[in-house]
Amino acid sequence: MSLLEHVIERLLPQVASMALSVERRNPMFNTFGLEQVEDPEPGSNGPLPALLAGLRWLKAQGYSEWLQLAPCDTPFLPRDLVGRLGLRAGGGNAIACVPRFRGEVHGTCSLWRLEALEAVEAAVAQGTRGFNAFFEDHPVSMLDWPEPHAGEVDPFFNINKRTDLERAEQLVS
Repeated sequence: MSLLEHVIERLLPQVASMALSVERRNPMFNTFGLEQVEDPEPGSNGPLPALLAGLRWLKAQGYSEWLQLAPCDTPFLPRDLVGRLGLRAGGGNAIACVPRFRGEVHGTCSLWRLEALEAVEAAVAQGTRGFNAFFEDHPVSMLDWPEPHAGEVDPFFNINKRTDLERAEQLVS
């Protein structure tokens, strides 16, 4: 199973609809059965432009007022991620709820209100590409994620190197 398939398998039961954020549409992703949502401008790399594309997609679809982000290289996402973030974000004035695990902020696993669209558009227009700078200037709620139970894997384990992939393969088997 590919990394993306792991993420889809964990996240799909938690959401009403799912799309795949891509820089440009690619036929190789058609096998996943997800609509491909392109970055606002080719080469606009970074998580904030991808979030902008997702929020625009969400608004156009009219599915919900919430958008859950998830990176394709985090195969052990919590099966209750959306629910926990939603409970934390539900009644507050924050435009996003972000998990924090062992002191590390995981912006790419955050839950966003549709009303964040204008603020994200403005930030991207000003050249902001990452979440940390955005979080400094906007109301976001942090949810400290609990330690996993014995034998469970770090829920935000991120694969960036070959050794990370090898470790993930060991954890799955």
